[in-house]
Amino acid sequence: MSADKVARRFAFDGGGSGGHLTPSIAIAERLTERSSKASVMFLCSSRAVDAEVLTRHGARFHALPSVPAPRSPRQVVPFLRGQWRAITEATAHLRDFAP
Repeated sequence: MSADKVARRFAFDGGGSGGHLTPSIAIAERLTERSSKASVMFLCSSRAVDAEVLTRHGARFHALPSVPAPRSPRQVVPFLRGQWRAITEATAHLRDFAP
């Protein structure tokens, strides 16, 4: 069976800077060139640079909440809440996309 007859879904994650996304975008573009049935989704941070890079490439993406790593004990709880939200949202997107 040729690769073009099988629908395949690929999920990529990363973000925080455009440099983390560029290699994934190149791989995603190659996958969709090789198969018209390939479907790609990105999970990225909520930073503007991620949305700008992915939008410029016409990529399907979902921005997840991102909270900087804590620098003081007071920031630990908000950081953990943000991480929990991001994990919960990522899980839901992955479940819906079913890579």
